Formats: sequence, C-alpha cells, structure tokens
Amino acid sequence: MNARSLLFLMVTVLVAGFAALNWSLFTEPAPLSLGWLEFQAPPGLILLVFNLLVAVAMMSYINHLKKSALIQAGYSAKELQNQRKLADSAEASRFTELKQFLSLKFDQSNEDEGKFRQELESRFNALEERLVAMPKLGASATPVAVVPCSPLETRKPAKSAIRYDPGA
Repeated sequence: MNARSLLFLMVTVLVAGFAALNWSLFTEPAPLSLGWLEFQAPPGLILLVFNLLVAVAMMSYINHLKKSALIQAGYSAKELQNQRKLADSAEASRFTELKQFLSLKFDQSNEDEGKFRQELESRFNALEERLVAMPKLGASATPVAVVPCSPLETRKPAKSAIRYDPGA
C-alpha cells in the first residue's frame, strides 16, 4: 500500500468517525435557503452526502486518468517498437549498401591491379628484350649520365634512365 492510499484511508476513517460521533447533529433538521426556495433539511447530512459524491467523482476521474495514461503508454510503446524496427531495417540496408560499395571498390581495385601487373610485365619484357639486344659492355664502359625518374614516370613506358655511349 502506497502513502497516498494510506493517507486517503486515514482521512476516510477520521471523517466516518466524526460523522458517527456527531450523527444526532448531522441529522437535526434546520431551515435552509436556496435563494428562491426555503425548506427544512439536515445540513450536516446534505454536506456529508455532497462530500461523498465529490470524493466518488474524484476517484472516478483519477481512475480515468490512470486508464488513459496506461492506454497512451501502450500506444507509445507500440510506436517506439515500430520506430526501432524501422531504424534496424534502415541500418541493415545501410550495411548492405556499404558492403556492395566496398565489394565494387575491391573488384575495381583488383582490376586496376591486374592492369598494372600486365603493364609492369610488358615493361619488364621490353626492358629484357632491350638488354638482350644491347651489345655486351666491357669493363671500360661507363655511363655518361644518370637521369633521375620521378614517381609519375614509373607508370609511363620510359626510355632507359642510364645513358651510355656505345662508341666509347
């Protein structure tokens, strides 16, 4: 039992005890006026009944508020669950999209690597053919000039970076 219910029960018992102890005064008739009408009635009993009706009305209003709050909480929980499902499916689709994107880029990278390997292989073969076709140099042959290669020139078919004079 929570504190509110205990307080309500204590107030109800106190009011009921007060009414029981003073019942003769509660039921004693007295002249009452409504402005346009005068009559004889027990004012204590009328006020007690009126307070009882107000308490019943308040309790029913409180129960209505609790019920509507529970219904709203149920709707909110369902909506939250739907939003979670929607977010999970959106996240899953983003992961699928990312996987497809990475797979595509990986395939493109493999294709580029294959092209680069073929290009490199053709360069090595061309260099090998040039070396084989080149006359054998003796110990006295020295290079005339060394031309440095930039990193951009490594992908282009380049002429030999070492210049030599075959007549020397």
